[in-house]
Amino acid sequence: LTLHSKEAFTQYLPMLVQKFQNNAFFNPAIVGLEESSIEIAYQRRFFGSFNSINGISYNTYYAGAQFVIPETELGTGFNILSESIGLLDKLEISGSMAYHTEIINRIYWSVGLNAAYMQNSLNNRNIIPQNQDDLLLERLRNRAYNRLDFTFGSNLKTSFVDEGISVYRILSLLGFNT
Repeated sequence: LTLHSKEAFTQYLPMLVQKFQNNAFFNPAIVGLEESSIEIAYQRRFFGSFNSINGISYNTYYAGAQFVIPETELGTGFNILSESIGLLDKLEISGSMAYHTEIINRIYWSVGLNAAYMQNSLNNRNIIPQNQDDLLLERLRNRAYNRLDFTFGSNLKTSFVDEGISVYRILSLLGFNT
């Protein structure tokens, strides 16, 4: 397999939670493929000095679930992620739906769609400006960058192989959320 590209982009946003452990974030086709699950996580860390002006903390709250819809070939799920990283606050709420079918004896093919609402904003609760009339700081107060995006995925699962492909954040990829 050879891949050629004129341009490449990486790193969605600095997200310090280990969301790569939840494959439904990146490929909605696996939602409800095998079993139902519920996940809740909280994480708090500090870089640098604890509670000092030079230290940066981050907090992550996460809740997610995926369900097999009984007596159907469908799965559904949702994720809620809230992060505060230094001066950046992030909220992401998403829902997924997947269709699973057995194409040959114990070989399953799945397709899925995820819709996500994302909000990024400046966490200026701990900012003490030197100049109270700072125009840039005033423009950034109480502002948020909101967007809606979609992910499409497909997955092939056998007894020996579980391979998937997805197009992550389609509207951003096409330049609609920039």
